[in-house]
Amino acid sequence: MTIQEAAGEILIENRHPLDLMELAGMVQKKYKNISNARDPLDSIKKTIHSNIMRGKTRGPELIYIDTPEGKKISLPEWQQTNR
Repeated sequence: MTIQEAAGEILIENRHPLDLMELAGMVQKKYKNISNARDPLDSIKKTIHSNIMRGKTRGPELIYIDTPEGKKISLPEWQQTNR
């Protein structure tokens, strides 16, 4: 499973957009061996952010949306319903 796929699953399970730190923490907690980096949480955050910014889709597409609470990560189909 890729970090992108894990992040998509976490979003679907939670049914609402999450901020990057919160999403990365949930990915790390649920999928303990998803990153072998020295700092797994930082690696997961960077991977999710990089994939969104570069439009990579090895897994579900993730996007940033602006919310009253700040920038969050969402699935594209939620873009209009969770603002």
